[in-house]
Order: sequence, then C-alpha cells, then structure tokens
Amino acid sequence: MIEEGAGDIIQLKRTQNLLLNISTHVPPEILGHIFHWNVIPARNFDRLQKGSYNFLLVCHHWFEVTSHTPSLWRFWGNTLKQWSQQYQRSGITPLDLVLNDVPDLDDTNLITDVIPLGKPLEDALRDRAARNSIRSVHLRSRTTDLLRSIISSLFPTDGEGIQYSSIESLILEDPNLDITNFLTQYHFPKLQHLDLSARARTSTWDHLKLHTTLTTL
Repeated sequence: MIEEGAGDIIQLKRTQNLLLNISTHVPPEILGHIFHWNVIPARNFDRLQKGSYNFLLVCHHWFEVTSHTPSLWRFWGNTLKQWSQQYQRSGITPLDLVLNDVPDLDDTNLITDVIPLGKPLEDALRDRAARNSIRSVHLRSRTTDLLRSIISSLFPTDGEGIQYSSIESLILEDPNLDITNFLTQYHFPKLQHLDLSARARTSTWDHLKLHTTLTTL
C-alpha cells in the first residue's frame, strides 16, 4: 500500500508539472532544439558551462523530450569525466568527439590532473569507429599519451585495408603526436575541415588529396 501511495504522489507531481509548465505547449521538436543549443558548444573547444544539463531535472516532460532528441547526445562534453557521464546516452547518434583539457589563462575551475582514458571509454570509441558513427574529432590535451590512446581506439579493427570514414571535421593539437597511420587507414570522402598541429609523413598528404573533399585546411 505504501508503494502504491508513493506511485500516486509521483504521478500527481508529474501531472502538476504538466499543468504548470507552459513548455508542454511547445512542440517537442522545438523544445529539444532549445536544449540542444544549451549544450552544444558554439566553437570547437568551448567548454560546457556548469549545470548545462540541469534541464534534465526540471520535470518528467523535459526529461522525456531530451530522451527523444538524438542530436542532444551527439556531444559527450569535452573532458574525460564528462565523456564517462554521457557516452551511454548517445545511442547511434553521429558523435562529435571533443576533448580539451588544456586550461585557459582565466579558467580556474578546470581539473589539472589528467586521467587515463579507461576501458569503458576505449570500448565505446572502438564501437563508434566500427559503426562509422563519428562526425567530428577535435582533440587537444596536455598529454600526448592520452591523445595517442584515443586515436588508437578509432583505428579500424577488421584489418581489411583502408576503411571508409564519415568524419567531416578533424582537429588535432599536439606537435608530438604522429597520426600518419590513422590518416592512411581511412578514406575521408566527407572531410571538409582539417586543422592539424600533429606530425604526419609527407606521403600522407597525397593520400588525403585523393580521398577527401576538403574545403578548409
């Protein structure tokens, strides 16, 4: 009986939220679009503001809308901590993979310790690479080994020659990172933006010319 009463209270609160919340009159597609712009960064390495996902806690209706807005989950955040919190929500939505653990001069809130990628995220990235569901890769870190482990997780796993990639934008910032093998393992027919401060052998550029439609280099 107590459990039934608790269920009635929860349902009553949900109904009350629906009656009081004017957003229920907004089409879910538009409301989801508003949420989308609250968490997707305007620029490549912009960080999430604290509390960016607090709208998930406002009411059941908002939570339901966000659960049915795939584009909202194509961005995992831009720290490994945020990745670990968000990666399971994204489903098969094409991923915008962003990492930025380089603190800005005025950024006093960024955690200074660099944590390892970890097996759950490695597996998630390998799955994404295998399903070719990554739209962009923008990586900047103080630790070359961390970027190397991320890139290695994106390598093809079947070993059957050069693979097709849906990546449209690739930005890598680490002069010590050699990405020759990564670039030559894929065709990039959708690649439109390439910004690298990483090492690659000269022959790699000939490969990219043949297999990309670059508009920004």
